[in-house]
Amino acid sequence: MRWFAMVLVLVPAFLLSLLGLSAIATVGDAGRSLANWKQQAFFLPLGLIGATIAACVPLHLLRKHAGLLGLLVAGLLVLLLLPGVPESLVRPRNGARRWISLVVFDLQPSELARVAWCLLMARLLYAGDAHRRLSGLLRPVGLTAIAGGLIVVEPDLGTTLLFVPAFVTILIAAGGRIRHLLMFLVPAALIPVLLIGGMLLAPEAGEARLSQVLKPHQVDRIVAYTAQLRGDPRYDDDIGYQAAKALLATASGGVTGLGREGAARAVRLSGLPEAHNDMVFAVLVAQHGALGAVVVLGLYVAFGIGGLLIARSCAHPFGRLVAVGITTMLVSQALVHASMTLGLLPITGITLPLVSYGGSSLVTTWGMIGVLVGLAMTPSGRKQEERWDFAFGSNPS
Repeated sequence: MRWFAMVLVLVPAFLLSLLGLSAIATVGDAGRSLANWKQQAFFLPLGLIGATIAACVPLHLLRKHAGLLGLLVAGLLVLLLLPGVPESLVRPRNGARRWISLVVFDLQPSELARVAWCLLMARLLYAGDAHRRLSGLLRPVGLTAIAGGLIVVEPDLGTTLLFVPAFVTILIAAGGRIRHLLMFLVPAALIPVLLIGGMLLAPEAGEARLSQVLKPHQVDRIVAYTAQLRGDPRYDDDIGYQAAKALLATASGGVTGLGREGAARAVRLSGLPEAHNDMVFAVLVAQHGALGAVVVLGLYVAFGIGGLLIARSCAHPFGRLVAVGITTMLVSQALVHASMTLGLLPITGITLPLVSYGGSSLVTTWGMIGVLVGLAMTPSGRKQEERWDFAFGSNPS
């Protein structure tokens, strides 16, 4: 089953990377699309090398140095927020400070933060059962709040939200009690439901309330999203421009798609912003149609199944939790990106893993995949540690 799980992880990941190269070559003018394609094609082999290295790292070293990696990433996230840091080192883009310039490429610390968080959460939860008590959730909640807090102030709300499904699944896999999780999740889920409901019923009053707690661009995204849900087109050429153009590009693909040249023309005529990264799923649908969209989502589902099978086969509980965290992070990111493109969720700037343009993201994602492969190749048996039941994290004896 281990080899089958590895195939389910590696084959979809490689196919998605190739689809990403095709989509990136489709958008923009000829010179720009070629430059983006060359850069992405340069980073893909680096990602594969990174995956190979990550797969060779012994499990005990991942566990031993998780704290060190966490401190390093926290330092990088704090560096982004420090006033006075020269723009030659920290490059603001669209008002966000998310990237550190390393001359050859820009490093996005929030990508590394996801890896560090998965390792730290697994290290925190794999031994002991404190997290099965309500008071024992304070440490994992605190760790998640620190990671999410440092990222959300960049600002990067989209990446921060990805910690929520990963937090839930990793705690359930570790044996956390669902009723305790619901005490945190139900109030947290009610907040956006009430906000969106209020915006639908009383848009002006809801916008005024949101302006008191959110940044202007975040308010604009929610206002545009709720207007789209109401069928109100007045923001389509303003704050709802990107969402409207994404739907237009997506619809142009029909059932079987327009092909590369047709998709390039459709995306160019639609004026879709950030088509090579934040909206790349729309490019894929325009190019390959609804059937292609089903195939792409199916590849992520296959990847998710492979990742969970690797988790299920891990004899060491630490490795199992790492596999669950990484798998959930990547699959939930893909689903959120597709949902944003299709107008099911507000746009938050989340990229499509392995497909969207970005060297830092591509290399980091392949590194996470390498960790999964390494876990699949870890020898099984009691010499690692006693096997835990996947569903509840309890020792079967």
